[in-house]
Amino acid sequence: MFKKFFKFLYGYVIIKVYGKGAERFINICLRRNIDVWNIKPFDDGIEMCIYIKDFFHIRQVRKKSNVKMKKFVEKNEKALVFTYKMQNMRGKTRK
Repeated sequence: MFKKFFKFLYGYVIIKVYGKGAERFINICLRRNIDVWNIKPFDDGIEMCIYIKDFFHIRQVRKKSNVKMKKFVEKNEKALVFTYKMQNMRGKTRK
């Protein structure tokens, strides 16, 4: 029950991780206290959920495990803020 509440409160992102180091990616995330759940394997990678706040911390993990990552779906109101932050970091906001 509390896990559901925190998912709603913090918002989460569904990501897809591609490459040979997908298992290593999960292991490093767990070692760095990044919450990962709903891990599902598919053709050439893994699909999983992480909190939005942790999404910004996995850049180093991605480089270390040598995988490619794609943001798939954002859930919650905070996802709008997250999308705005990502666009702002890339310089794609409209003025």
